[in-house]
Amino acid sequence: MMGINESTESMKIYVDMGGVLFPSGSSDEVQQGTTEKPKDIKGFQGWVINTKKDNQILGGYGADGKWGKNTSNAWVKYGEEYKNSFPDSTTQSAEQFNFIGKNLWSKIKQLNPMILTSTGGGKNKETKIQNKSKQVTNILGLPIDRVIFVDHGSDKANYAKGNILIDDSEDNINAWESAGGIGILHKDDASTLSEIGRYYEI
Repeated sequence: MMGINESTESMKIYVDMGGVLFPSGSSDEVQQGTTEKPKDIKGFQGWVINTKKDNQILGGYGADGKWGKNTSNAWVKYGEEYKNSFPDSTTQSAEQFNFIGKNLWSKIKQLNPMILTSTGGGKNKETKIQNKSKQVTNILGLPIDRVIFVDHGSDKANYAKGNILIDDSEDNINAWESAGGIGILHKDDASTLSEIGRYYEI
């Protein structure tokens, strides 16, 4: 059972997306052309190297079990053949695959957090807003009015006073605390939940 301590009733929690709930590099250039991914990434990579004899597409990373642009490109090229060759192989949606903060989110979502995320500004700003908006609604299950977009991480400090920010950027946390907020530097779910437990019953 979650509850809010009396002293924190007016306090808001803001949560970063990249590096906390989703990978920092989960931009659409990595996801381009992919709607699903193999659960056994290393197995797929090894199959590409050994069966297709295509070392070039995976670059110098080889069968490292990690998902990135090279493996994404390999999946676009060979994914259908791989699934046909291994009908019992399992896949999952790209969106769910990238939801690295699933456990953390399941614990804190009942505290009604706001999403506070930066776009980096620039010419791709609108595209990033659209993509992140889909993650907020489709994966986090929040209405779009629960997300705030800022151009740069330092701009988050405008919402700091008296509130909590969970962020993986030390610079963002320092700016937040300098502006009168409580910063929780996210390194892993366990330590972040422990810090939140100082202010909320979780």
